[in-house]
Amino acid sequence: MDRKSMKVVIVGAGSTRTPALIGSIIKLKDRFPLKKLGFYDIDMNRVEKIRVYMELMMKTYSPETELLFTVNKAEAY
Repeated sequence: MDRKSMKVVIVGAGSTRTPALIGSIIKLKDRFPLKKLGFYDIDMNRVEKIRVYMELMMKTYSPETELLFTVNKAEAY
């Protein structure tokens, strides 16, 4: 797989640890470029609590990365 076409899904994205993970992904974006980043959790209420932050951080530091927020496992993968 071409590095520029990497896709990652964060399972359990509603976790309080997800913002720190996003910080690491942003910090390493030159070595770990992402085409698409999915946020999957069985509880969309938990994801919605951190969604605005995730969108702001990724739009600011990695605007080329497509984001997906979902509770649908098939869509996530």
